[in-house]
Amino acid sequence: MSGDHNLDLPKPLLFAAGLLIVGSLLLAYWGRQTGIGRITVAESAVVAAYELRLLPQGNGTIDVYLTDGTLVRHLPIEQAGFVSGVLRGFSRGRSLAKVPGDVPFSLIRYTDGKLVLEDTATLERVVIDVFGPTNAKTFVDLWLISDDLMTTSSTPSTTESDRFASLAGGH
Repeated sequence: MSGDHNLDLPKPLLFAAGLLIVGSLLLAYWGRQTGIGRITVAESAVVAAYELRLLPQGNGTIDVYLTDGTLVRHLPIEQAGFVSGVLRGFSRGRSLAKVPGDVPFSLIRYTDGKLVLEDTATLERVVIDVFGPTNAKTFVDLWLISDDLMTTSSTPSTTESDRFASLAGGH
């Protein structure tokens, strides 16, 4: 019992593993070059985009301002949780790019009802709707308030619930 172990793998097995790796890389390259299997989503037109400064406060709340300094909303702790999570998602890109915390985000609404938050410094984007209507509601409210602040007249036939329904994809 000298402790010698035979660790040789069968050559056909090594050859097959090598073929699998090379074949996978070639298929991935071919798919990338030809576009086969690529999923693309057509970008719809922008209804409106508002640049907002989302400024976390030391007590867990978040103050939201338009870039002209107008207060859009003070988010209490109960409403700031999801927004804080989204901001944490952007924080890595911002810290790598050494972006100051007061650089605005763009809150963009598209004609298909999609609501997107874009970091204007890193161009990272988060589609807010994918987190469900409960989480998206805070951002929907921010968009509606910003829209009201930025527009001098609103369409009389459009109620806030209609606007919310169209933002939430009609659900």
